[in-house]
Amino acid sequence: MRRRTYLTASTLSLTALAGCTGLLGGGDGAGDDPEATTVAFIEALDAGNHERANELLHPETPGQEVTEGSTSESAEVDISIDDTEVLTSDDDVAEVRVDLTVTGPDGERSDSYSLVYELRTDGGDWRIWAERSADQQ
Repeated sequence: MRRRTYLTASTLSLTALAGCTGLLGGGDGAGDDPEATTVAFIEALDAGNHERANELLHPETPGQEVTEGSTSESAEVDISIDDTEVLTSDDDVAEVRVDLTVTGPDGERSDSYSLVYELRTDGGDWRIWAERSADQQ
């Protein structure tokens, strides 16, 4: 099944503003628990690593896959994860709130966002299903 592009309006605005930390690699815990998977996904977006971000998407997500063009737009800004919290979690569905700060080139502008990621399991691994603003219910 072909994955769909995952970028919602808030993720597009983040990746348009975001540059990556580059803290990716093996052993990041992605897939093991919802919080680690969410952090690894945001770090992949921040790093402009669309391939890694897509690996962390659920194969049946109603969203769309991350494209190389969308992550390359973020090269001049920085995303900092300020806080994460697992809001709900059962055996196969979880929600993780993430507070982010996005800083523009040369620290010119800084904006804060609070997003909620819904994750679902796929083959025993946690994967990103959807994302929304924390203000939305």
